[in-house]
Amino acid sequence: MKKTITALLLLLSLVLSACSMTPEKVSRAVGQLTGQTERAPTFREMVYTRPDMDALKGTEKEICSESLTQTDPQVLLETLSFYYNQVKHCQTMYHLADIRHSLDLSDQYYKEEYEFCAQAMNQISESTDTVGRALAQSPLRKELEAEFFGDGFFDQYLDDQGQAAESVWSETLLKLLEEETRLEANYYDVLSTLAQNQTDPDYTRKLAEALAPIYAELVQVRQAMARETGYADYESFAWDWFYHRDYTPREAEAYVSSIQENLVPLYLQLWNSDFLEKAYSKTVSQQQVQSYVKSAAEHMGGIAEKAWQVLADQELFDLSAGENKYAGSFELYLASYEVPFIFFYPYGDITDYIGFSHEFGHFINDYMTQESYLSIDNAEVLSQAMEYLATSYSKDTSGSTLKTLQKMVLANSLSTYIDQAAYHRFESRVYKLTKEELTLENLNAIYAAVMKDFGVETGEGMQTGWAEVPHFFTEPFYVLSYVVSNDIAMQIYEKELETGGDGLELFDALSMQWEDEEFGDLLSGAGIVSPFEPQRMDDLKTCFQTKLIDQLD
Repeated sequence: MKKTITALLLLLSLVLSACSMTPEKVSRAVGQLTGQTERAPTFREMVYTRPDMDALKGTEKEICSESLTQTDPQVLLETLSFYYNQVKHCQTMYHLADIRHSLDLSDQYYKEEYEFCAQAMNQISESTDTVGRALAQSPLRKELEAEFFGDGFFDQYLDDQGQAAESVWSETLLKLLEEETRLEANYYDVLSTLAQNQTDPDYTRKLAEALAPIYAELVQVRQAMARETGYADYESFAWDWFYHRDYTPREAEAYVSSIQENLVPLYLQLWNSDFLEKAYSKTVSQQQVQSYVKSAAEHMGGIAEKAWQVLADQELFDLSAGENKYAGSFELYLASYEVPFIFFYPYGDITDYIGFSHEFGHFINDYMTQESYLSIDNAEVLSQAMEYLATSYSKDTSGSTLKTLQKMVLANSLSTYIDQAAYHRFESRVYKLTKEELTLENLNAIYAAVMKDFGVETGEGMQTGWAEVPHFFTEPFYVLSYVVSNDIAMQIYEKELETGGDGLELFDALSMQWEDEEFGDLLSGAGIVSPFEPQRMDDLKTCFQTKLIDQLD
């Protein structure tokens, strides 16, 4: 999973990506491939310090003043550079605190620091918005766009008449964001409290009972957040604020319905075979998982191999199975160090090969582009493509295991379509409930009904499975990105199967794409079909039928 941060990303992602388009950043990326970068500290050497919010606010005030009075754009740019470095530092400290809190949920120090930083990021969202609005009114606006931000960057802060548009950052919105952060912290507290009982047959039921009140409050807070910012519902709000998708929630629901109609029959055939049971029975060590991805990266060469060297040399991953470790996997970018980090929770079965490949795909993407994409759908393409390509390039596993993995990535892909589409529909229905309807009983009933529609047997007691999906609590409406991006990733894999090296060539090209427009152009030029094209669903059915279902023993 590409773990996102909260409300900061609307402006900050734009700013950081704008900064990333400079020739200096291009040179740095080339330097990465040729080994010309300076040594960065290992993860263990990285020092956490609590962000100084007073200092950042002081710089914000200085910029607001200079934006109106400064006549030299270079002087203002120097202050801006200092400010955005402060922002990057705060974001980096937030991510460090998040990782170290997730490594041990019982660590009180990092629990408190994570909560402080999460609240600080909400304040930074308001701060960067204030700075952007001030600069939009500056006499030096055009010079700033030409030198740093890009043409038309400040138009987002102006109305149709070219006057300052009204800011959405009300006191009410900030309080709602603070409340959301508090509830998310409560979610982690419950996970920590129940972490010792994961082998308990009633674990999921107990988890759901403990989390239902928290989830109900989160939904209400997020619905209020949407209303405060002028949206009719939270789903539309999240679409624009966090994920920047170029398709609508209505189009997404039609796509989900198409998945239900066309892929559920194939999914049922998969589950009625004994393939998954045999595959899951294979135990896997952390060393085997690490060696598998290492081998894939080395045989892919180029970008992947260099990224692996950085990951290994700087110890930018954790594969341990700690007792109080957060039971999820994600990748975060440490902006001040210009490196990503992989947090991985191992299950000890064959899915660990796929899961660690996935996070390494994120690592490659962020290492090469410094996290400078705007759409989360784009962010998931490289991660899922790496799952597939690893099975073609890794030479570290036995022949029988590799054959199982090649089937398993397709089985996992089919499951991704089904599970994540079902999760999306669950969320869509939950966010339409009123306060009175947000009960444990209704959550269980909706989850059971939706999963049944998608061919997943919930059985007695399993209707509480929603409580084990972390995205519902920390990244609402994220799950559909796994489906859309997986479709593109599968097409990359199909190219690799047709002609060895073609999929890898496209993978490398995509890993260097920094702008959504270029990304889309490259996909079209490479013959990638939109997941929303009707013909694509037919091609997808054929692929799963011939390359997976017909190959099952």
